[in-house]
Amino acid sequence: MDNIGDYIRARRREINMSQLELGQKIGKSSQVISNWERGYTKGVSVEDLKNLARALAVDIKYFFPDEDSVSYKCLPHSRQASAEDYRHLSAAG
Repeated sequence: MDNIGDYIRARRREINMSQLELGQKIGKSSQVISNWERGYTKGVSVEDLKNLARALAVDIKYFFPDEDSVSYKCLPHSRQASAEDYRHLSAAG
C-alpha cells in the first residue's frame, strides 16, 4: 500500500463499512473519505487520523506500518500530517 488512503480503504472494507458510514462516524462527508482513499487529498490532519483510528478500531500506527515509533502528539492539530512527518519524528525521537 502506498498511502494512508490505501489503509483507510482496506480497513473500512475489512469491517464492511461504507464511506458514508465512516464519514458519519468522524464528521466528514463520504466525498472526503473518497478523496483520502483515492489519494486526491495528500495530507490528513492529526485530529482526523485519531478519529479514523477510533472509528476503524485500529491503533493510529496502522496507517504507518513501516514506522517503529509514532509520536503524533508532536504535530499541531492544524497541520496536515504525512508519512514523511512521522518518519522525521521517529528519527528525531
